Amino acid sequence: KRNLTTDELHRLESVPNFILNNLTTTLRNKLPKIDIGIHLRSQLTSFELSSLSNMTAIKSDTDKLLNSSHTASILHSIDTKIKQILSEIPKSRDFCYVFVASDNEHLKHTLVTLLSKNPTLKVMFLNTNGGILHVKNLQRQSLFSENEGIVDLFLDWYLLSLSNSLIAWRKGSSLSSFAYSAQRISGDLARSDVRTRSGIGTLGYLLGTDRRGRLKFDYFWSYPVVEDI
Repeated sequence: KRNLTTDELHRLESVPNFILNNLTTTLRNKLPKIDIGIHLRSQLTSFELSSLSNMTAIKSDTDKLLNSSHTASILHSIDTKIKQILSEIPKSRDFCYVFVASDNEHLKHTLVTLLSKNPTLKVMFLNTNGGILHVKNLQRQSLFSENEGIVDLFLDWYLLSLSNSLIAWRKGSSLSSFAYSAQRISGDLARSDVRTRSGIGTLGYLLGTDRRGRLKFDYFWSYPVVEDI
């Protein structure tokens, strides 16, 4: 598609008009920034199989995920991290914008519900047509999502790339390439340095576990030496 339709753009729930109206007409580096982006990669086995015939398995795996005490701890850790990030932002307004994306609609909406309890947050997310199917099978994805799967994927990724801070969690603790690429494209040609924020537009926080299995945040990894080549 060359242009997004009005209906497609307005599936972005709670995204303010000053971003929405310029999303397809303004260069990315000139668009207003979102305060915090969040990407949750549940990576359920049934989801990765990318089959319409295993919807029962996806529902079963999702129920286990949502009812897990570990998932509750993950969402609580993200909520706490958001509060920490916001405490370090100079307050020029009474609220902050947060965008939530995930490969699991139920997990996404669980976090949206949790964050929406905070009156200082404007929580944004994408309303999909029927959910999300793994992108590795485009034919099934198009059928499953009423031909809107690629648009959904693009909008989620693009809004994450507009974030000043990006929080990411992936089952298994490794960094999702989806979140990492959104963070990397936000920078400039300067050498990446997390300490000084040089070369980095979006500051990435990866939620993983330490050797004892306790949740912890680390900065997204970068390879500044490779950038010099």
